[in-house]
Amino acid sequence: MVTSSTKHASPAAEVVPARSDADLATQIVQDLQRHVNILSDPSSDRWAKLRTLDHIKKEVVLPLIKSRSVAVLTPVLRVLAPVLVRAFVDPVEKVREVTADLLTRALEVVQVDSFLPDLIPPLVDRFTSESAPEPSEEIRLQLIKLLGLTISRCEVDPTFIVQDACALLNVAVADSFPDVRKEACLIVVHLARRCPEQFRLHAEKLIKNLTPALGFRHAAVRTVALQAMGAAIMADAGTLRNTWPAIKKLAMDSVTSVRRQLYKECIHWQVHLTDRYSFADLFVSVLLRGLGDDVAELRAMCRDGIAEVSALYEREWTDRIKDRLDYATPAERELLGFRTLVRENMLKMTDAIAEAMGDWNAAVREVAAITLQQLVPHAQDHISGYLGKLVPAMVKTVTDTFAPMILGTARLIGSLVSPDLILTLTLQHIRGPSYLRFFTHAIQDAPLQPAHLDMILRELADYLDTDPTASTSEDVAAVYLHFLGRLTANPETAAAIDTVAVLTVGLHLGDLPAVNAALQAGGPVLFEASPRLLEVLTTRPVASLTPGLQLLCKFIAHAPSASVFSPHLLPVLAKVQKDEEALIRALQGLRARSTEEIPSSFALASWPFLMSHLEWRSGRKAMAVRAEIAPLVLRLLPLLIAVVPDGLHRTPAATRAGVSHVGDPSAFAHPEPSALTDVLVSAANCLDDDAPGGIGVATRTTAIAIIRLVAEQTGKDWSSEHAKAVYPELLKRLDDTQDAIRIAAAGAIGAMYANVAPLAKPAGEEGAADAVHHEAIVTGVTIHVDDPNVAVRDAALDCLRSIARVQRDAVAKYIATSTRTFRNRAALDQLLEQV
Repeated sequence: MVTSSTKHASPAAEVVPARSDADLATQIVQDLQRHVNILSDPSSDRWAKLRTLDHIKKEVVLPLIKSRSVAVLTPVLRVLAPVLVRAFVDPVEKVREVTADLLTRALEVVQVDSFLPDLIPPLVDRFTSESAPEPSEEIRLQLIKLLGLTISRCEVDPTFIVQDACALLNVAVADSFPDVRKEACLIVVHLARRCPEQFRLHAEKLIKNLTPALGFRHAAVRTVALQAMGAAIMADAGTLRNTWPAIKKLAMDSVTSVRRQLYKECIHWQVHLTDRYSFADLFVSVLLRGLGDDVAELRAMCRDGIAEVSALYEREWTDRIKDRLDYATPAERELLGFRTLVRENMLKMTDAIAEAMGDWNAAVREVAAITLQQLVPHAQDHISGYLGKLVPAMVKTVTDTFAPMILGTARLIGSLVSPDLILTLTLQHIRGPSYLRFFTHAIQDAPLQPAHLDMILRELADYLDTDPTASTSEDVAAVYLHFLGRLTANPETAAAIDTVAVLTVGLHLGDLPAVNAALQAGGPVLFEASPRLLEVLTTRPVASLTPGLQLLCKFIAHAPSASVFSPHLLPVLAKVQKDEEALIRALQGLRARSTEEIPSSFALASWPFLMSHLEWRSGRKAMAVRAEIAPLVLRLLPLLIAVVPDGLHRTPAATRAGVSHVGDPSAFAHPEPSALTDVLVSAANCLDDDAPGGIGVATRTTAIAIIRLVAEQTGKDWSSEHAKAVYPELLKRLDDTQDAIRIAAAGAIGAMYANVAPLAKPAGEEGAADAVHHEAIVTGVTIHVDDPNVAVRDAALDCLRSIARVQRDAVAKYIATSTRTFRNRAALDQLLEQV
């Protein structure tokens, strides 16, 4: 069979110009009969078919297209079309490709309506056939473009092919090749607009098949699929709510073009969809989300869309908003239609927002937060009724990355609704960190009255009492600082609030720098309530681990020194002393503040209490108490000595003051009971404390310092009995394990001889110490002149020097009789020469 164009002249080339188009078409058809037969013959090989198709294309179709001979090409194509469409199923891919291209070129020129019956069924079969669908992606793309071309060039609405076309499109919109999907979606849009009535019958299935394309990985596919979905829903919106979750996800899309298409479709639906108000909650939610979009262009688009929707509502439902239109101010009239539409759909919208805020996907929660942020300004007059479900949903998101947005919305809501409602919904839950953070922002602009502030204050106080960790919460501190700010700004409100409660809460939070600074700034006013606060503490439990003890320790740590070192503190300490661990904590706070200025009145008032706990008692806890009391005694002694007019030796002892019992009076029968006796005996007894962890060392060191201080400032008032009660314990400390204590003990003995009258008098005089005591002291000190530690040796020599100045005979006698074997005998001889 010969088909080569080199052996047969082209039918088009044999056309005689004078002949009519019909005759020319007839002649071409006759000349093409052999080629038609080749294409129709199943036994023709691929090369014959390809040569034939190439001949038809180059020698017939393209020349006629070029010459725009539509009248000739149409009858020729009518003969060729049935043969060419059968080539769609040819096993040779190249044949199918050339055939599709040839038909596409021809149908771009001719009027296509008459070719639809021949063309559409084979096209549908190539996509829908389960036995032999078109395997080539490129050819499927050509075929779907051919369908689109055919439908777009129909001069009359192609209603009779809608069913077949939709059958093909149902497959094509789910094609694995993205370009096929895009072309199919564009055809859906075109078909839905040209034949809406016929398309409606098939829209539901198409919408179902389009839905997966909304999540396709290519943004271009998602965009055009949404466009197709929009056209299909305009034809049949019956399944919109079922499809909406997939559509709504596009609000989270990272591609601007996809979100732009979503906003565009929602605006179109809300303006043109027949039953648009049945789905207004869906469309309005998306438009509100668009108001918070990152792209300014899209925000502007949504604002314009909302204005259009509002104007349409005002025209269509004038009777619903007539009164408000007539009497509203210009500001209230703005977007009144849209705000009314929002109000009518609040229930559905808030339900959806609350549900989305509990979603596991953070992006879903963020979109819901954006929507709510834009919803509140448009629903400010009627948001209150929906806070019961919105607040718990918002609270769940205050730790997300978009928390500032939620907290900003909380602040706006707080300024719009009644404070009673906010407090009812949140105050009882502030023990939860999320609720607390929400509450902190919700009250920032709320119109709180004194009654509301009092409720907040009582709840904070109870929270801090029951949960020790709350005192370190920055959110609790923020609530309190806001509270203080309101009191400072409004003196009338401050007068109506219990200052004791304000001070109590502030002290609980005092370890936080911001609160501490606020307390110090408002100190003169706030701490005027200190006496009443301390009085309250005397009625509350202040044992270990109780809120009362926590509050007491915070008061001691943060109150001004004038408030801390006040006689009003003593009744509280008297109650605390029943629990030694609690007492230790309170005394630690006082010791830390003891470097500050202390009134003499506090020294005098607190002395009985201090002495009652400086006395010796057995047990490690008692030693720990003495370790805290001793530094306070050392700090207050100079104040007490200065304020007591008759001297410590004439001041009644603590045991006689009726505050506490210092010990068994018979234990020290000789010193006359007095304040001086109390401090010397108690300090001497502390010299044996050996509590671990350095506590015993500190106590012994402080006790020695107390004895030395008392000797230096009141030595003239001592009796010999006072000296006898003290010096044996000091001599023991010369053998202490700590060299620093040995040195201090030697210094204290030297100070006694330099200041204590009975030690300075010659033995035998009235009131003088017996010689035996001088001998014991000299013996105990001299032995340490040979100590290997140079510092201890020097301290012992200095002590002996002080003794020798007043009791030279006792020192000389002992050196002469008992120090022959001393390594440092020369130092002793030199000492005697110097005195």
